[in-house]
Amino acid sequence: MNPLLAQFARRNNSALKEGINIVRKVIQERSSPAGFTTSELYRLALKEKPSSSFIPPAAQFTINPPKYGYEGSLKRSSAAMPHPTHPVHSKKFLKTSILPMLEGRQELKIIKMTRASRLAASQASKGQANTGHTPMQSSSSSTVWVWHAVPPEQRRTPVVTAVAPSVPEDLTHLNKRRRRVRLQKMRNERRNERANRAAARKV
Repeated sequence: MNPLLAQFARRNNSALKEGINIVRKVIQERSSPAGFTTSELYRLALKEKPSSSFIPPAAQFTINPPKYGYEGSLKRSSAAMPHPTHPVHSKKFLKTSILPMLEGRQELKIIKMTRASRLAASQASKGQANTGHTPMQSSSSSTVWVWHAVPPEQRRTPVVTAVAPSVPEDLTHLNKRRRRVRLQKMRNERRNERANRAAARKV
């Protein structure tokens, strides 16, 4: 692997570990029966300062060069991390990396609630003004997905089962180009799985 990319991967794992700790802190300090939407967690997490030992991912890897059309018009703007110096550097990182890790550890669960029931739960809880929830209309019947903390006594003990050896996928029905693409996809999935397991062991 390219040394610069390897350095970025290590720092991204550091952001994952630090981001998990920040979200845990937010959930513990601002726990509410109304739960938290992903946007609410993102907004509250950004208010928390990372530890002094945190090193953010290299900024040069966070920007994609813009693309232009035949007439010189911009096709896609630069996609940079909204907050490159913070562990929770983007809502996508929170949604696709941090929250799934906490859900897999059974520390969080996501449920569907109506906005009216969220408002009632928020009003009934103590310290409502400090929960960080956005205003909700009690007359609204629309639903929203919210994250709730799972008490330690309700977390199930994972059952360890024997894993059958993987059987190579039959790719003989594919042409050379599709077979090459499929093999590359399988390699990427295995590499990402190993990286996620390594990051989980460090949390």
